[in-house]
Amino acid sequence: MEVQLVVSHLQSLGAHLRTIEAQIISLTETFLAEISAQLGLSQPLTNQDFPWDGPLALGTLLAEIGDIRRFASIKHLLSFLGWCPYSRDSGTKRPTGLKMSHQGNRFARRMLWMMAINVVQRVPEYQLYYQQRLQAGKNKMKSLVAVGRKLLSVIYAILKSGQPYDPQRYLQRHQASANG
Repeated sequence: MEVQLVVSHLQSLGAHLRTIEAQIISLTETFLAEISAQLGLSQPLTNQDFPWDGPLALGTLLAEIGDIRRFASIKHLLSFLGWCPYSRDSGTKRPTGLKMSHQGNRFARRMLWMMAINVVQRVPEYQLYYQQRLQAGKNKMKSLVAVGRKLLSVIYAILKSGQPYDPQRYLQRHQASANG
């Protein structure tokens, strides 16, 4: 009897979670349509226009970013979110390595971090970039930070241009910079 009650409760929770996930997807799509209208795009952006599948992370990040037009460049957006190095120089004392700023929104940074981990596992061009950094002797954590920066650059470019993510264009640019 107890097992049946637990199974029934778990099934009910599963159905509730599926309903919430559908609402999150719908709200993210609505938010993207509003952003597209504000930017005057002919076709609204969708969740599929970005290099990963995660409407919750994307919606959270976009909500924290707000109006993309207020950022003159990607560097301004990186600084706003605290995804940039911060020097803590003091007089003649110089630290040996730069640390992350952590002055931006911690929820947005956490979402960006989770998105970086997600694309390294699932998106081939980001896997390649991550592996190349590791083979060059870079630290795993710093490589994930670099992947997060690339992701934020892609988000910025998609929102500014209204053009969906195109892995071929990304690969061509990345291969040209690796060969050049």
